[in-house]
This record gives sequence, C-alpha cells and structure tokens, in this order.
Amino acid sequence: MSKTALLFVFLIFPLQKVSAEAVLGSVHWQKSVRRGPAPVYRDVAQWILPARGGFLNVPRAVVELKNLSDSPDEAVLLRYAFSVRLTREGWKEGQWTLPIILEERRVPTIRAQETRAVPLLINRALLAAHLKRMARAGLQPDLLRVQVAVEPRPGEKPFDGRILEGMLPVVRQSVSGARP
Repeated sequence: MSKTALLFVFLIFPLQKVSAEAVLGSVHWQKSVRRGPAPVYRDVAQWILPARGGFLNVPRAVVELKNLSDSPDEAVLLRYAFSVRLTREGWKEGQWTLPIILEERRVPTIRAQETRAVPLLINRALLAAHLKRMARAGLQPDLLRVQVAVEPRPGEKPFDGRILEGMLPVVRQSVSGARP
C-alpha cells in the first residue's frame, strides 16, 4: 500500500482515542445507625433534628458513579457542595444559602462498565456552626442540598451526565412531650 493510500485511509477514518468518561447516576442519603470503627449506614428519606437544637447524626450523601466505557477510568475527581434552605415561621417558602461546605473526593480508578457508590461526607463542625448561627437569627433548615460534579478533563464532554443535585428534607421534632 502506498503512502498516499495510507494517508487517504487515515483522513477518511481518523484514529479516535476512546476515552473512559465517568458519569453520575443518582444520589441518595444515608445516616449511621452504629458508630465506631466500622459504622453501619442505612438509607433515609428525611433528616430529623432534635427539638432542643443540636444533632448527633449527620447524614451523608451517596452518589452513584458509572463508567460506561470499555476501558477503565483513573483519577476521577468529584467536587461537591452542601447548602441548606432556611425558613422562618410565617414564610411560605425558604431561601437557599450559599454553599456552606465545598469539598472534593478522589476516586483512584473505576473499572470498565462498573457502577460504584461513592459516599460524600459532610463536615459536621462546619454544618453545626452554620446551623447554630442561623438558629440565633431565627432561621431553621427545611432542606439540605448536595451538588456534585465530575471534574472535566481535556477532551471530555464537560456537562453531559456529569452534574447532579440531590435534596434531603429536614424535619424538626416537636417539643410536645419534652420536659421543660
């Protein structure tokens, strides 16, 4: 085959690098039911805060990370932010705060065609300090939100299936039945 014919074949059928791209599937929330060196988590539909303030069990978000390609993907970086929607008695709808926690989570490798659950932990101290400041201002949380994005790399589609948001209702226990 001559050089011209070979060049013609490569121009018509260019070599394309098939790259692995991780995408986000879904997000759900969990709370620990047992603490210690090996905590046990269960799925929750809402976060119940004590009536008198404070909290012991901070939920975590778990995002489903999928590699849909036939090759492994390495060094996947997830960036995520937590924010709360605050409300006050008499308000019809709450207002979202700016993100109060910005974090990142690295996934070293994800095999071809693999789906992996990746937990996103909330910094308990930052969340507690923020909620305490808002409570002093007369505001209470009614929704907790996580926004997750896969950090784009050169040659990847930056947004297709790579940004996800999940919300968790926050419920305050009633004071009835509690001792003064």
